[in-house]
Amino acid sequence: MADILVIDDEPLIADDLCELIREQDYSGSAIYKVYNYIDALQILNEKNIRVVLLDINMPGKTGLELQQIINEKWPFCKIIFLTGYSKFEYIQQALHNRASDYILKNEGDEKILQAISRALNEQAAEDNRDLPLHQVDPITDHDALNQIMEHIDLHLNSDLSLVNLSGMVHMNPSYFSRLFHEKMEQTFSSYIAEKKIEMASAFLLDESIAIKDIASMVGFWSPASFSKFFKKKLSISPRKFRESHLSKEP
Repeated sequence: MADILVIDDEPLIADDLCELIREQDYSGSAIYKVYNYIDALQILNEKNIRVVLLDINMPGKTGLELQQIINEKWPFCKIIFLTGYSKFEYIQQALHNRASDYILKNEGDEKILQAISRALNEQAAEDNRDLPLHQVDPITDHDALNQIMEHIDLHLNSDLSLVNLSGMVHMNPSYFSRLFHEKMEQTFSSYIAEKKIEMASAFLLDESIAIKDIASMVGFWSPASFSKFFKKKLSISPRKFRESHLSKEP
């Protein structure tokens, strides 16, 4: 499954674009949206994002700067620039850095959907070309899963992206994702989220550890991103979780 991420600092544009994509039949692709580069990096690190729709003009880091980071850490991602900038130098730099497409926001929905379809088709072709490189061996698969789970337990503050971990055991990311789901009966991303919550909850019971340090220990770019993640999973903020549990101690 090739998931799609929309990155635009204008919420109205990002929201409308997500609705447009969800109306299409993209074979079960999950659609994510973020409004800043920090949240974008977090999603890219946690999910199996294969297609990114990216605005050029954003605060913090420009789309072109974010493109360079994505190319380095997630080189399999297809990047589609969706922007209001038609300057030749922007187009030239984006395409030079391996952008799949460069579309102006006023070109219409059909142009956007065609670009997404092309990117998804390219991803499927690349995955099918890579899959024969891995011969399915139940013992190898079992050992690979054990190795990855051990690595996750010991390195929750590191790069736990699908492409990085599947590369450690020399597997195609799509194959590894399906294998993990089949054997573990949960998705790769949900397993990592579960482990991060488990470790963070334990650390929060020690009030000598600052919440910002706990965020770093479980691999978050910022305390705000960690708090948002924690509250989404447990319906309580890290600070409230700490206060409620410590107040029960005699």
